Formats: sequence, C-alpha cells, structure tokens
Amino acid sequence: ILYESATVIGIFDTTTNALSGTLANRLDVLPGGFALRASGAEIYIANQFMRSFFLPPPSDIVSIIDTTGVAPVASISVGEQVSAVTFGTNPERAYVAASEHVKVIDPATRTVVGSIPVAAGYSPAIAYLPALHRLYLTSYSDNIVTVLDTAGAAPLTTIAVQGPGYLGVVPDGSPPPANDGPKPAPAVPVPRPRRPAVAPRHPIAWTN
Repeated sequence: ILYESATVIGIFDTTTNALSGTLANRLDVLPGGFALRASGAEIYIANQFMRSFFLPPPSDIVSIIDTTGVAPVASISVGEQVSAVTFGTNPERAYVAASEHVKVIDPATRTVVGSIPVAAGYSPAIAYLPALHRLYLTSYSDNIVTVLDTAGAAPLTTIAVQGPGYLGVVPDGSPPPANDGPKPAPAVPVPRPRRPAVAPRHPIAWTN
C-alpha cells in the first residue's frame, strides 16, 4: 500500500487481510505511484515531489526497494518530474511517466535506456498491454489518453477523454465481459414424476 505522505510502503497480508509490515522509502521524497516487478523482488516508486515545509519542488527520482529488505537499494534520476510507473515485458523494462516523456529503465542495469516523447503535463497513470506491446498514458490537463508503441518507442494515437485519471488494461487483450456482476444460480433440473405402476389384469373364469 502506497501512502502519499508517508515514508513507508505498507505490506498487506492477503491471507489474514491485515497489515503485516512496512518497507522504507527515501525520507526526502513524496511518492506519486509505484509498481512491482514480475519477480516480486523489487518495487519501483515514482517520487513526484521532494519533501518540504513549503511548496514541494518537483522530483525526478525513481527509488528501488528490495522487498526482502528494509531500505531503498537504489535511486534513479530521469531528468524530469515523475508521477507513475509500470513494467513491460520482452524485454523487461520499467516505464516511468514523466512531465514530457515516458522514460524507459532497464531493471538489470538500473539505467535509463530510452525516452518516448509525449504531451507535456501531469500523467496520473500509465499501463502496459503485453498482447500488443503498448503503453496507455493518461494526460489530465490535455484530456487525452496517449497510446504508445514500445517496440517503436513512439506515440501511435491519442484518445479524447475528459479529465482522465487512473486506468487499467485487460492483460490478454480480450474485451471485458459484458456483465461482471452477480450471476444467477444455475437451474436445477426437476425430475419428471413417474407414472404409478398398474398391476396387470388376469382373466377370470367361472365354472358350474
């Protein structure tokens, strides 16, 4: 669980449905978003602001936390204010939503290996669709969702959306179900009533 004003990430135990611990982030930052690597070994945090008693200045820092440790193991400066992060596959990359670009980080070397230009502004969310190798980036101020091709490292198109905030994608690219609400109980077959058995008639004979 990411706390916007705290210096830790809460760990939620899905077995007991209770908080079970915390992981420490840097003390001098205010986080905007985070993502977990597929291996579960590391958490990447996009720190949107530097901590301050006055108006917080923007931050370009992505901090990396080892999920088995107690403190950040690395910090990466991407050169622009960051707000959100997600992971892509083949090859594994971290995609960081920044103020004018999507910054591409190689987790193996923890370095910025690419930069995809996007419309300047605040991007609350970024999501990766593995079936098409595409990124979807919300731009709140421009009222658009930008579709990016990760293979070509370029924008493909934009979708007009009023005030977009957070978003998600269906991983396999299939459409969501038409109705994901409660389903009616299946019909229980009712056996047909059996006809009562009738004793066979026997011939009756009279004798004098």
